[in-house]
Order: sequence, then C-alpha cells, then structure tokens
Amino acid sequence: VTRSEVCLRPVAFTPKDPGTGGIRSVAVFGKPAAAGVSISLTNTDLDGLGARHAVGARVDGTVGIVGDTALPESDPLHGCVVVRGLEAGTPHVFASAAFDAKGEVVGRVGAMTPELVTALPLPRLLIWAYLVRAAAQVGVDEVARDALGEVTRAFTRFVPPDRRPGPPHTVGLYNPLAVWAQNPGDRQRLTSELARHSPEPLLRAVASALLAGEAVRPPPPIPAPGTAASAAVAEMHRLAFAKLPLLAMHLALAVDDAHLVVTAAARAMTALRPLCAAAKPSPLLLQPVAACHAALRALEPARL
Repeated sequence: VTRSEVCLRPVAFTPKDPGTGGIRSVAVFGKPAAAGVSISLTNTDLDGLGARHAVGARVDGTVGIVGDTALPESDPLHGCVVVRGLEAGTPHVFASAAFDAKGEVVGRVGAMTPELVTALPLPRLLIWAYLVRAAAQVGVDEVARDALGEVTRAFTRFVPPDRRPGPPHTVGLYNPLAVWAQNPGDRQRLTSELARHSPEPLLRAVASALLAGEAVRPPPPIPAPGTAASAAVAEMHRLAFAKLPLLAMHLALAVDDAHLVVTAAARAMTALRPLCAAAKPSPLLLQPVAACHAALRALEPARL
C-alpha cells in the first residue's frame, strides 16, 4: 500500500460449479468503503479494476495469475494486481471474481477485504496489526506473537490485582472474594485514551489482529477434576485467554462492525465453553458472558 496504489493478490479457490471449461481468468473490483454496501462487478472506477487476468498452474504448483506480468515468478509481487488512483487517507475495500471460458462470472464476487487505508507512511500500529494477521495466516507464529505483543502493549494496559485481605477464616483461592479480586478478565483493559482518538480503520485492524493472534497463543488448560486450587488456576488461564476476543468485540462495537462483533463474541464464548459446561460454573463467568450478551443485543436483529 502506498499513498495512491495498492497491490492485491486474488486467492485461488475451487467453486462448487466451475462454469464452462473451469476458471480461466480473475478480476479485482473495489471502491471506497461504505458501511453495509457490498462490492459488485460494476465497481471498476479505479485503474486496474475489472481487468481480466489469465490464471493457471505456476512453477511452484500453486494456481494463480500467469502470463501477464513482467515480474518473474520468484518475485514476491508476481501474480499481483496493482490498483492505482486511490484517494490518499480514504479507506477502500476490494474483492475478486472468477470467470469461465465464456467470460461469465463463476458463482459471485468473493468476500471483501478489510478496509485498506492509503497513506505514506502507514501508521506504525496499523502496520503491526496487519503483520499479526499476515504472519498468522502463513504460519510464522513467532513473528505473529511479536507483532501481537506490540499491538497489545499499545492498546491494552494491566491493572494491578486487588490485594485487599479477605475474611480471616479463608485465604487465597479458597476465598471467593479473593478469587474475584484476582479475576484476569478485569486486569487487562483497553487503553481508553488511545482507542478514543484512533481512526476507525486502525481500531478495526487492531480488533482483527487480536482475533488472529488467538491462533498463535498456547491454548489454556481445560479445568479437570482435582484440587480446588488447581481447578481455579486453570479457570484463571482460560478467562485470561478469552480476554483478547472480548477486547476485539469492544473495538468492533466502537466502529459499528456487526460481522466483527459477532465473530469476536463467538470466539470469546468458544474459549469460555469448558467453564460454562462445568457442573458448578464459576461466578467469574458472569462478567464476560454478560458482555457478549450486551454486545449482541446492541446490534439490530437484521445485522446478526
């Protein structure tokens, strides 16, 4: 991405109905981002949009754009479509479509990309957020974790645990009040000042990065029968693991992205499912479950 152009690579897929003679070409379509409006075959106003590119098997065995690029296949940008004429500082979305031998579209236009903002230089945190997703997608977990750390250090803060003593007859994890004070769901919070003054594309990118980072974090242990202390520790780990999708959900609400809100809430509830299935669910589940419920209730039924 530069100030006025972007390089996109259509993703290969196998349609249920390959059309006449299979997929022979692809094209990219796009437009400035607008809430609730999908991309169609008519969105070809920018240079590079709507042009058909032949597809086929490449030297490395993958399927992609072939034959119409000046770059060798060893070049990382080989097989990309360059779109020019973007308005600087304006979020754009793109999607690709496949065509058969007759030039008819196969299926329909594919899923839209996240909003891409043309800027030079790109904001540092936006780059880190994009890197989390890209590294997680290609399986470079160490890079994804490092980038996720940069994002979370900027957008979240940790509140010290409450060290107030509990009732004299109980201590530590056996004291319900002490357990509530140690709730990891209360400790990690959004840096509200930064979130309040960040542009929507950055908030959306950070929310997506928090969700993508879930794949590169070690999964928490599932609470198993045993001592009360060991079960409580496993419970704490799982509550902490669910925190990133919960934070992503709040950011998605801030930018009114219904799809991202639903995705984040589903991820959070998936992480908490083992605790919900316990014979005696923990009272600490009330806060995250209530947050998911409130977030979904905030959306109109038609957007779910």
